[in-house]
Amino acid sequence: MSAQTSFSGARPDMFGWSNAYLPIVFAYNGYNQANYILSEIHKPRRLFPRAVIIAVVSVSITYILVNISYRGLSKMVVVSKDEQMSGTKVALMFLMKFMPEARARHLYGAITSISSLGNIIVMTFTAARVKQEIAKEGILPFAKFFGETYFEDDAVPVGALMLHWTCSILLILVTWPMKPSGAYKILVNVTSYTLDAFFSTFLSVGMLYLRFKDHHWRDISETNHLISVLSAVIGVISNGYVLLASWFPPTQASPAAIKGLVLRYYPWFLAPTVSWTILALSVGYWLVFRFVVPQIGYRRGCELVVERYPHFVTRFGYTVQAFERIERSWVHRGGSAPEENELSNLPLNHT
Repeated sequence: MSAQTSFSGARPDMFGWSNAYLPIVFAYNGYNQANYILSEIHKPRRLFPRAVIIAVVSVSITYILVNISYRGLSKMVVVSKDEQMSGTKVALMFLMKFMPEARARHLYGAITSISSLGNIIVMTFTAARVKQEIAKEGILPFAKFFGETYFEDDAVPVGALMLHWTCSILLILVTWPMKPSGAYKILVNVTSYTLDAFFSTFLSVGMLYLRFKDHHWRDISETNHLISVLSAVIGVISNGYVLLASWFPPTQASPAAIKGLVLRYYPWFLAPTVSWTILALSVGYWLVFRFVVPQIGYRRGCELVVERYPHFVTRFGYTVQAFERIERSWVHRGGSAPEENELSNLPLNHT
């Protein structure tokens, strides 16, 4: 654990760095999910900043301490470097140092199951609401069903939950022929590549644009200008690098352990290929919705107009959104509505 030897053996290898970055980002992912459900958080202006700081700091410290526990202190190594790079689960090997193998496997299984269950609960709760917001914009078919909430007291997005469940089952079926470890690795890399590396790169570019091109944004933003710019630059460099580095194949200099962890399950180019295919299909879907759908049936010559009417209330001294009514209609580009309009004046309440 000494500073002189911590990075010994590091190599300038783009394949190794990119394939190490994606799982690391996935491990830390989740801290941003609360942004999607701020309207459902109790006293969000007071509690949300506090929760974000506590969560990020505690998780970062915990992860560092976990790695220290694997490596040990001074010259004592709990799990050797060769064992860590062998492909066997490091946490399991760590537990086997202190208890019988059978008990260690049971404990490891219980811990990972609890961790996975927590991740599934959080992602299901937030991802369903993201899909619901997309449906409210009329982009999805059967938008009224996917955008509405049911059970007024609990505001359950039943349609969006069913859509999320369908997508999850589809991913399971697509990776069914693969071994579980390989399926998990490819899904982790694809998720990190698309949702983290790709969108974070362009989000960081957008932050820089607002900071230097939109002076009004700079004036109203409460975030320190230097910190915001520095964060955006780091985001562009770190995430943009992965977008490019993932297309470089392994070389002779690539660590054998990392090549073994990836190439034993799927070709090195599979993760970026699948990621860009998904992104391309998404763009294609939007192009069809934007330019083809308005040329079909009663929508010919029309454009979709979405009007949102939020309703605000005061709670604990803060103004928060209680619900909103949404009206969607296909309107002639001249301004008048067509005679037939199946999406006109559809209220969608979100509590």
